[in-house]
Amino acid sequence: MRAHTLSAILLFVVSEPAALAQQLRVESLPTEVTGGRSSWIIAKLTGDKKEGVSIKFEITDNSPCSSLNSEETTTNKQGEAKVTFTGAEVPDNCPVTVGVTANTTPPQTGQAIITVKPSAPETVTIEPTTAITIILIASFAIDRTVTLVLFLMPFLAASGESRDNAEARKRREKLIYVLLAFALGLLLGYFGEIRLLEGLGFSKNLPVNALLTALILTAGSDSISTLLKRIGGHSGGEGEPKPLVIQGDLTLQRPSHPKSEPGVSSSSTKHD
Repeated sequence: MRAHTLSAILLFVVSEPAALAQQLRVESLPTEVTGGRSSWIIAKLTGDKKEGVSIKFEITDNSPCSSLNSEETTTNKQGEAKVTFTGAEVPDNCPVTVGVTANTTPPQTGQAIITVKPSAPETVTIEPTTAITIILIASFAIDRTVTLVLFLMPFLAASGESRDNAEARKRREKLIYVLLAFALGLLLGYFGEIRLLEGLGFSKNLPVNALLTALILTAGSDSISTLLKRIGGHSGGEGEPKPLVIQGDLTLQRPSHPKSEPGVSSSSTKHD
C-alpha cells in the first residue's frame, strides 16, 4: 500500500511540470507591409497560467524602418497580446525583426519578421468631364498660339497672289498649323504633365502618354479653329458685295426706219 502511494506521489511530481509548462508563439498579420501601413504582431501564450502575463515587444533589427504603438502589454483570457506594427517610408525592402519576451518562469521568447516595402506612388485619376475640360482649354490655347504665329509670319501674308498660289498658300498654312499644334501638344504632354492615359487609369508610359496627348490636342485645336472661323463668318455680316457676273450671248440689233404712209409725200414743194 505504501509503495503504491509513493509511486503515485512521484508520478504527480514528475507530470506536474509538464502540465504547467508554458509556450509562447508569435506571428504577424500580414508579414509584409508598405510604408505607412500597419500590421498586427500577436503573441499567444499557452499553459495553465496564460492571463495577465506581461509581454514585452522590442524591435531588434532595422528599427528605423518601423515603429510599435506599444512596447509592453498583458495577455487576455485567451492568452493573447498584440501590438500594432507600422512601416516607415523606405526606398527598398527592409526586413524588420521584432523580439517578444513573456514574463514567465522561466521567461519565454519568440520573434516575428516583417518586411517593409516601399509604398507605390498613388495614381491620380481624373473624371471624364474634367479630362474633356482640360482638352478644350489646352486645345484653345494651342489654336490661339499657332494662329498668332501664322499671322506674324511674313511669307504667309503676301497679297496679290494668283488663284493657284492662293491654293498652295492655304495648303502650306494647314501643314504649318498641324506641325506647330502637334509640337505644342507634345510639349504639354511631356513637360506640362497633361497625360490623359495615366489620368484615366491606363498606361503610365511617358512617351505613349505624351504622343497620344499631342494627337488629341492637335485634333481639338483644329476643330476649335474651324468652329471659330464659322462663328466669325456668321457674325461678320454679308461682307463686301461681290461683282455681278452674267454669262451668255448678247446680240445688238440696229432699229429699222419707219416707212412712209401711202399718199403722203415725204417732202413738200413750194410754188410761186
